[in-house]
Amino acid sequence: MLNNRKLQEREPAPSTDDLAFEHAVRKGSLLLKQMHGTDSVAGALLETPSDTVQSTFVNYSDLKTWGYNYGDFMECFDFEKSVPIKRALEGINVSDKKASEGGNNYASVWEHEFNYDIDGKTYPITGGRFDMILNPMDGVIVAWGSFSPAHRGAKQNPPVTILPALKLWSDIVFLEWQNFKKPRNLRYVFRYSIKNKNACSIISRALESANQVLQKWPGVTFDMSTREGRAILGSPNGAGVAFLLSQHKEQLGNKTITKVVVFQDEGDAKSRPPSLLFYVDDTEAIDDLDKVERKIGNANDAGH
Repeated sequence: MLNNRKLQEREPAPSTDDLAFEHAVRKGSLLLKQMHGTDSVAGALLETPSDTVQSTFVNYSDLKTWGYNYGDFMECFDFEKSVPIKRALEGINVSDKKASEGGNNYASVWEHEFNYDIDGKTYPITGGRFDMILNPMDGVIVAWGSFSPAHRGAKQNPPVTILPALKLWSDIVFLEWQNFKKPRNLRYVFRYSIKNKNACSIISRALESANQVLQKWPGVTFDMSTREGRAILGSPNGAGVAFLLSQHKEQLGNKTITKVVVFQDEGDAKSRPPSLLFYVDDTEAIDDLDKVERKIGNANDAGH
């Protein structure tokens, strides 16, 4: 016989997408704190606290040392077909032409294609590849294609599991950017045509949360004070931009991300993946963890 107590309705368990989005919001908040703090504060925020988060890869020669080969990609791109973000570049009033046409954009590729020995250990080719377009005059980085040594190495036959220490997009693009001698001029970072499934899922969820859809430029803008903005920052492609800034403070200056634009490029195909534009700005380096915590807050403090 059933008793008269009112049965409590159980709330449905959060979906995998819900959990991934919440994790990305929390990660984005943490990354913001690391960017706003000094290097020592950023280190204190690590899961295993450290005195610094500064990258050890600061010399251009590190690329060759760790088995990467440079390629000039200048004649292999344009902003109307191969990398169709011309409207976005016009929208932020920066050069939309490559250097060979009188513009300010230089394209290059670094590919992990040499076997090499370091300290008696042999490191095999992984096939990792990083394509980038850099405009040092206007302060623009376009990540065109990023295929890490871990990703490409896993696809080799047999899979390559011995990876170079220099393996992150944030370090590779920093070394190329620094080589142009204007490292502190960075203002915009594009992550073009994102294929990463986790990142795409987070971006879709952010758009849905804001009752928006993926659209061409000017796209949809999320401030970093919002949960959506922080989730995108905490996505795989957003985190790389945060690492670029927080782990190279000495060379780039203390910079943060203020907002992100989600947009669809101008390509001919009907279904186009999302692209991201992160706005970069100088910020005071706060040398007090409590002050950083109060300034940025946590995931629950972010708005919509």
